[in-house]
Amino acid sequence: MKTVYLFTNTFPYGINSETFIEEEMRVAGNLGLHIVVLPLHRKKVCRCVPSNVEICNSLADTSFIKKIYIACLMLFSLHFWKMLWIKDRPRSPNEFYQGIKYLYGSFWISSFYHLINIFLNKVVFL
Repeated sequence: MKTVYLFTNTFPYGINSETFIEEEMRVAGNLGLHIVVLPLHRKKVCRCVPSNVEICNSLADTSFIKKIYIACLMLFSLHFWKMLWIKDRPRSPNEFYQGIKYLYGSFWISSFYHLINIFLNKVVFL
């Protein structure tokens, strides 16, 4: 059985966010995939998930110190500073916020990846 690691913003927490994933979970269950859902944020309400789905709250339960460490990694990275000087850079404050948010999320996931040592030849990433 193959394992798929699915990084989400809040799924399965919350009611109105990332609703498209529910149907994909049912389809993946029919394919015999084991899915590990890793939400970045946790909300009060948790939706029911199929039996082939495991919820790992490691990213959502990250300590404040670890979040500061990841933010520092991002701020001192080449990717952050390139975002300010590339030709197609964010123009509005909202675009800049979205760019920072997704860059921070990518550093968060990268940090988690290095922490648990997942090898790409055994895992399918979505």
